[in-house]
Amino acid sequence: ILEPRYEIYDVEETTLDNATISFMGDSISTFYDGSNNPQSYYGGTNQYYYPLYSATVKSYTQTWWYQTYNSLGLKLGVNNSWSGSAAFGHSSSAGSSTSRLETLGENGTPNIVVIYLGTNDNVNGHTVENLRQAYVTMIDYVTTNYVTFEGTIAKIPYIYLFTNGYSAYSGYNYTEERRLQYNELFKQLANEYQNVRVFDLANIITKDNYSLYLGDSLHYNAIGMTFIATNFVKQLKEDFNVN
Repeated sequence: ILEPRYEIYDVEETTLDNATISFMGDSISTFYDGSNNPQSYYGGTNQYYYPLYSATVKSYTQTWWYQTYNSLGLKLGVNNSWSGSAAFGHSSSAGSSTSRLETLGENGTPNIVVIYLGTNDNVNGHTVENLRQAYVTMIDYVTTNYVTFEGTIAKIPYIYLFTNGYSAYSGYNYTEERRLQYNELFKQLANEYQNVRVFDLANIITKDNYSLYLGDSLHYNAIGMTFIATNFVKQLKEDFNVN
């Protein structure tokens, strides 16, 4: 005889107070210098871009992700960023792989998870359907595994999806058309999931200004890092009603 048992929790809104934030990204969100400073999860030279290959971003304090959580007084969970990684795929480098997703809570259950991927999916020619599959996997995993329980209160993590800003890059299979299709997908997912929000990077990194913020065809310089952080912090404050 099976007797089902369950517990009932009240769902409470996640706030920025004492919040932990984790990041899932590619080379744009990496930083590794062999020290004990906050940095990306991986230390292989093929797994990070900053500071080795950047002419202007030489300290982790210049990265967009550090400036974001530091400005808001948030706790860094894990920055799981892997240079060259895509969201879709069947290897351990894929953002949708369990091996990467399960690390996001190693330094405390994240209340906010930021996913900034897609560039390498575009480079690899992954279809919009491929990307949707990967992002749904990531969203479902985070939503299911990183709920915070306090007594009878449950807090569902918020997930922020970054759209991809404009780039003049045209190597391999990268296309402008696919970039725009990806960005529309991110917005669709935000409409489908109550705990998913979009930071529309493409709205501020445009064809008119991208050359000011990029150090090469894809990677941001120090000015670009601060520009991203400033605008993302502004949105987080607005979303969470922080003065």
